[in-house]
Amino acid sequence: MAELRFVAVVYEDLLQAERSLAAVERVDPVDAAIVVRDHQGHIQLRQTRDRSIGESSVAGGTVGLLAGLLFGIPVGAALLGLLAGGGLGLHDRGIKDDRLRELGKSLQTDQAVLCVLVSPAVLAEVHDRIAPYGGEAIDTGVELP
Repeated sequence: MAELRFVAVVYEDLLQAERSLAAVERVDPVDAAIVVRDHQGHIQLRQTRDRSIGESSVAGGTVGLLAGLLFGIPVGAALLGLLAGGGLGLHDRGIKDDRLRELGKSLQTDQAVLCVLVSPAVLAEVHDRIAPYGGEAIDTGVELP
C-alpha cells in the first residue's frame, strides 16, 4: 500500500464535522469517518467507506455467479464468491476502528472528530477544503506505512 496521511480535526458539534466531511468527500479519500461522543457519553463511529459483511458477500456472490456461468459451475462459484466476499467484509481496509474509538475517548460531550485517510497528493487540497469549517487539528501520533 502506498504511503498515506491521517488527518483528524475536532469540531464542537456533529453538524460542523458533517459539513467538513461533505467537502472532503469531493477529493475521494481512501477512508473517512466521524467519531462522536453523544449526550450519554457513548462513542459512535460513522464510517463512510467500510463495507459490511453483507455488502461484500453480495458483491462476491455476484462475481462468483458470473464466473460460474462462464465456466459452467454457477452454484459452486457463487457460493465461493459469497464466502470470499464475506471474508473481505471482515477485513478493515481503512482507518482502524480501535484507533477511532481511542480518539473518541478524548472528546467532550457532543464534540465530533473528522478522521480522513488520504494520499499525500491530495493532502493540501483536504486542508484547503476543511479550513472554512474551523475545528482544531489534533496530533494523532499515527505513523502509516
